[in-house]
Amino acid sequence: MLSGNGLSVRTLLDLKADHSITNQSGLAPLGASCFGGHPKNTMVLLEWGADISASQSDMGGEALMVASSFFRANVCRVLVESKADIDATTIWGATALHAASMGGDVVNLKYLLDHKADVEKKHLPQTTFAKVGYFAVNTLLAAGLQKQALQGIGHAHLGSSLLSAALHGHTHCVTELLLRRADLNARNINGKSAQELAELRSHMGTLDLLRTWHPPPPGKGPLLTEEEEPLMYTTFV
Repeated sequence: MLSGNGLSVRTLLDLKADHSITNQSGLAPLGASCFGGHPKNTMVLLEWGADISASQSDMGGEALMVASSFFRANVCRVLVESKADIDATTIWGATALHAASMGGDVVNLKYLLDHKADVEKKHLPQTTFAKVGYFAVNTLLAAGLQKQALQGIGHAHLGSSLLSAALHGHTHCVTELLLRRADLNARNINGKSAQELAELRSHMGTLDLLRTWHPPPPGKGPLLTEEEEPLMYTTFV
Protein backbone atom coordinates (compact mmCIF):
# COMPACT_ATOMS: atom_id res chain seq x y z
CA MET A 1 0.00 0.00 0.00
CA LEU A 2 3.04 2.30 -0.01
CA SER A 3 2.44 3.10 -3.68
CA GLY A 4 -0.74 5.05 -4.26
CA ASN A 5 -1.08 4.82 -8.04
CA GLY A 6 -3.28 1.71 -7.97
CA LEU A 7 -1.05 -0.30 -10.33
CA SER A 8 0.65 -2.43 -7.68
CA VAL A 9 -2.66 -3.22 -6.01
CA ARG A 10 -4.24 -4.15 -9.34
CA THR A 11 -1.28 -6.41 -10.15
CA LEU A 12 -1.58 -8.21 -6.82
CA LEU A 13 -5.32 -8.67 -7.29
CA ASP A 14 -4.70 -10.04 -10.79
CA LEU A 15 -2.44 -12.60 -9.08
CA LYS A 16 -5.37 -13.62 -6.83
CA ALA A 17 -4.32 -11.72 -3.71
CA ASP A 18 -7.04 -11.83 -1.04
CA HIS A 19 -8.51 -8.34 -0.59
CA SER A 20 -10.48 -9.45 2.48
CA ILE A 21 -7.51 -10.60 4.59
CA THR A 22 -7.00 -8.66 7.84
CA ASN A 23 -4.13 -8.05 10.25
CA GLN A 24 -4.26 -8.68 14.00
CA SER A 25 -6.15 -5.42 14.55
CA GLY A 26 -8.81 -6.27 11.98
CA LEU A 27 -7.50 -3.87 9.32
CA ALA A 28 -8.13 -5.05 5.75
CA PRO A 29 -6.38 -3.75 2.60
CA LEU A 30 -9.23 -1.29 2.05
CA GLY A 31 -8.74 0.13 5.53
CA ALA A 32 -4.98 0.32 5.00
CA SER A 33 -5.54 2.23 1.76
CA CYS A 34 -7.83 4.67 3.57
CA PHE A 35 -5.33 5.10 6.40
CA GLY A 36 -2.57 5.82 3.90
CA GLY A 37 -4.67 8.31 1.94
CA HIS A 38 -4.60 6.50 -1.42
CA PRO A 39 -7.78 7.21 -3.43
CA LYS A 40 -6.62 5.25 -6.49
CA ASN A 41 -5.81 2.14 -4.46
CA THR A 42 -9.17 2.52 -2.75
CA MET A 43 -10.98 2.69 -6.09
CA VAL A 44 -9.19 -0.42 -7.36
CA LEU A 45 -10.03 -2.41 -4.23
CA LEU A 46 -13.68 -1.39 -4.47
CA GLU A 47 -13.75 -2.34 -8.16
CA TRP A 48 -12.53 -5.80 -7.16
CA GLY A 49 -15.26 -6.23 -4.58
CA ALA A 50 -13.69 -5.11 -1.30
CA ASP A 51 -16.45 -4.75 1.29
CA ILE A 52 -17.01 -1.04 1.86
CA SER A 53 -19.05 -1.75 5.00
CA ALA A 54 -16.64 -4.20 6.67
CA SER A 55 -15.36 -3.26 10.12
CA GLN A 56 -11.72 -2.17 9.99
CA SER A 57 -10.79 -2.69 13.65
CA ASP A 58 -11.80 -4.45 16.84
CA MET A 59 -13.51 -1.22 17.88
CA GLY A 60 -15.68 -1.17 14.78
CA GLY A 61 -15.57 1.56 12.18
CA GLU A 62 -15.90 1.15 8.45
CA ALA A 63 -13.49 2.42 5.80
CA LEU A 64 -15.09 5.88 5.80
CA MET A 65 -14.43 6.23 9.52
CA VAL A 66 -10.76 5.33 8.99
CA ALA A 67 -10.37 7.90 6.22
CA SER A 68 -12.13 10.64 8.18
CA SER A 69 -10.14 9.94 11.35
CA PHE A 70 -6.85 10.50 9.53
CA PHE A 71 -7.76 13.60 7.50
CA ARG A 72 -8.09 11.69 4.21
CA ALA A 73 -10.75 13.87 2.58
CA ASN A 74 -9.74 12.67 -0.89
CA VAL A 75 -10.42 9.05 0.10
CA CYS A 76 -13.65 10.02 1.88
CA ARG A 77 -14.94 11.36 -1.43
CA VAL A 78 -14.22 8.07 -3.18
CA LEU A 79 -16.02 6.14 -0.45
CA VAL A 80 -19.07 8.41 -0.31
CA GLU A 81 -19.38 8.33 -4.10
CA SER A 82 -19.20 4.52 -3.81
CA LYS A 83 -22.23 4.55 -1.48
CA ALA A 84 -20.51 4.15 1.89
CA ASP A 85 -22.91 4.56 4.82
CA ILE A 86 -22.13 8.14 5.81
CA ASP A 87 -23.57 7.71 9.33
CA ALA A 88 -22.05 4.29 10.14
CA THR A 89 -20.67 4.11 13.68
CA THR A 90 -17.92 2.51 15.71
CA ILE A 91 -18.82 0.55 18.83
CA TRP A 92 -18.53 3.89 20.68
CA GLY A 93 -21.15 5.49 18.44
CA ALA A 94 -18.70 7.73 16.58
CA THR A 95 -19.34 8.60 12.93
CA ALA A 96 -17.15 10.05 10.19
CA LEU A 97 -18.64 13.47 10.96
CA HIS A 98 -17.70 13.12 14.63
CA ALA A 99 -14.14 12.26 13.57
CA ALA A 100 -13.88 15.31 11.31
CA SER A 101 -15.28 17.52 14.09
CA MET A 102 -12.89 16.14 16.69
CA GLY A 103 -9.88 16.43 14.40
CA GLY A 104 -10.70 19.88 13.06
CA ASP A 105 -10.94 18.79 9.43
CA VAL A 106 -13.37 21.47 8.27
CA VAL A 107 -12.95 20.60 4.58
CA ASN A 108 -14.07 17.01 5.09
CA LEU A 109 -16.71 18.12 7.60
CA LYS A 110 -18.30 20.38 4.98
CA TYR A 111 -18.16 17.60 2.39
CA LEU A 112 -19.86 15.11 4.72
CA LEU A 113 -22.55 17.63 5.63
CA ASP A 114 -23.10 18.41 1.96
CA HIS A 115 -23.78 14.70 1.50
CA LYS A 116 -26.38 14.52 4.25
CA ALA A 117 -24.36 13.38 7.26
CA ASP A 118 -26.56 13.62 10.36
CA VAL A 119 -25.49 16.80 12.15
CA GLU A 120 -27.29 15.79 15.37
CA LYS A 121 -26.24 12.14 15.59
CA LYS A 122 -25.06 11.29 19.11
CA HIS A 123 -22.21 9.10 20.33
CA LEU A 124 -24.46 6.21 21.35
CA PRO A 125 -22.52 3.10 22.49
CA GLN A 126 -23.29 0.01 20.43
CA THR A 127 -21.93 -2.76 22.67
CA THR A 128 -21.80 -3.67 26.35
CA PHE A 129 -18.04 -3.12 26.28
CA ALA A 130 -18.52 0.46 25.05
CA LYS A 131 -21.25 1.15 27.62
CA VAL A 132 -19.02 -0.10 30.44
CA GLY A 133 -16.08 1.89 29.06
CA TYR A 134 -18.04 5.14 28.98
CA PHE A 135 -19.37 4.49 32.49
CA ALA A 136 -15.88 3.84 33.88
CA VAL A 137 -14.38 6.95 32.30
CA ASN A 138 -17.23 9.21 33.39
CA THR A 139 -16.98 7.82 36.92
CA LEU A 140 -13.34 8.91 36.99
CA LEU A 141 -14.27 12.36 35.65
CA ALA A 142 -16.96 12.72 38.32
CA ALA A 143 -14.35 11.83 40.94
CA GLY A 144 -12.22 14.76 39.81
CA LEU A 145 -9.66 13.06 37.57
CA GLN A 146 -9.75 15.66 34.79
CA LYS A 147 -7.21 14.27 32.34
CA GLN A 148 -7.60 15.45 28.75
CA ALA A 149 -7.65 11.91 27.37
CA LEU A 150 -10.45 10.97 29.77
CA GLN A 151 -12.35 14.16 28.95
CA GLY A 152 -12.18 13.35 25.25
CA ILE A 153 -13.73 9.93 25.82
CA GLY A 154 -16.19 10.67 28.61
CA HIS A 155 -17.64 13.87 27.21
CA ALA A 156 -18.17 12.22 23.82
CA HIS A 157 -20.87 9.98 25.35
CA LEU A 158 -24.22 11.09 23.89
CA GLY A 159 -22.47 14.16 22.50
CA SER A 160 -23.01 15.57 19.02
CA SER A 161 -20.44 16.69 16.45
CA LEU A 162 -20.84 20.26 17.71
CA LEU A 163 -19.85 19.19 21.22
CA SER A 164 -16.80 17.32 19.88
CA ALA A 165 -15.64 20.35 17.89
CA ALA A 166 -16.19 22.66 20.88
CA LEU A 167 -14.28 20.43 23.31
CA HIS A 168 -11.27 20.40 20.99
CA GLY A 169 -11.45 24.10 20.16
CA HIS A 170 -12.02 23.81 16.42
CA THR A 171 -13.74 27.14 15.85
CA HIS A 172 -14.10 26.78 12.08
CA CYS A 173 -15.83 23.42 12.53
CA VAL A 174 -18.10 24.88 15.20
CA THR A 175 -19.00 27.71 12.83
CA GLU A 176 -19.85 25.35 9.99
CA LEU A 177 -21.93 23.08 12.23
CA LEU A 178 -23.88 26.05 13.55
CA LEU A 179 -24.48 27.24 10.00
CA ARG A 180 -25.95 23.78 9.34
CA ARG A 181 -28.38 24.26 12.24
CA ALA A 182 -26.60 22.13 14.83
CA ASP A 183 -28.38 22.36 18.18
CA LEU A 184 -26.52 24.94 20.27
CA ASN A 185 -28.31 23.71 23.40
CA ALA A 186 -27.48 20.01 23.02
CA ARG A 187 -25.89 18.34 26.06
CA ASN A 188 -23.89 15.16 26.57
CA ILE A 189 -24.34 12.40 29.17
CA ASN A 190 -22.70 14.64 31.78
CA GLY A 191 -25.07 17.52 31.09
CA LYS A 192 -22.38 19.61 29.41
CA SER A 193 -23.18 22.00 26.56
CA ALA A 194 -20.85 23.10 23.76
CA GLN A 195 -20.13 26.32 25.65
CA GLU A 196 -19.23 24.46 28.82
CA LEU A 197 -16.93 22.07 26.97
CA ALA A 198 -15.10 24.91 25.23
CA GLU A 199 -14.70 26.64 28.60
CA LEU A 200 -13.42 23.41 30.19
CA ARG A 201 -10.42 23.45 27.85
CA SER A 202 -10.09 27.27 27.82
CA HIS A 203 -10.78 27.55 24.09
CA MET A 204 -11.69 31.21 24.37
CA GLY A 205 -12.17 31.90 20.66
CA THR A 206 -14.59 28.99 20.38
CA LEU A 207 -16.32 30.03 23.59
CA ASP A 208 -16.79 33.62 22.39
CA LEU A 209 -18.32 32.34 19.15
CA LEU A 210 -20.77 30.09 20.98
CA ARG A 211 -21.77 32.83 23.43
CA THR A 212 -22.43 35.42 20.73
CA TRP A 213 -23.70 33.22 17.91
CA HIS A 214 -26.43 34.66 15.71
CA PRO A 215 -27.25 32.80 12.49
CA PRO A 216 -26.35 34.93 9.43
CA PRO A 217 -28.90 35.68 6.72
CA PRO A 218 -29.23 32.95 4.06
CA GLY A 219 -26.25 32.93 1.71
CA LYS A 220 -24.14 35.14 3.99
CA GLY A 221 -22.12 32.48 5.84
CA PRO A 222 -18.32 32.78 6.15
CA LEU A 223 -16.21 31.30 3.37
CA LEU A 224 -13.39 28.85 4.01
CA THR A 225 -10.02 30.31 3.14
CA GLU A 226 -7.04 28.28 2.00
CA GLU A 227 -5.07 28.81 5.20
CA GLU A 228 -7.94 27.37 7.24
CA GLU A 229 -7.63 23.94 5.64
CA PRO A 230 -6.30 21.23 7.99
CA LEU A 231 -2.60 20.58 7.68
CA MET A 232 -2.99 16.96 6.58
CA TYR A 233 -5.62 17.64 3.92
CA THR A 234 -4.60 16.64 0.39
CA THR A 235 -6.31 17.51 -2.87
CA PHE A 236 -8.49 14.82 -4.40
CA VAL A 237 -6.96 13.24 -7.51
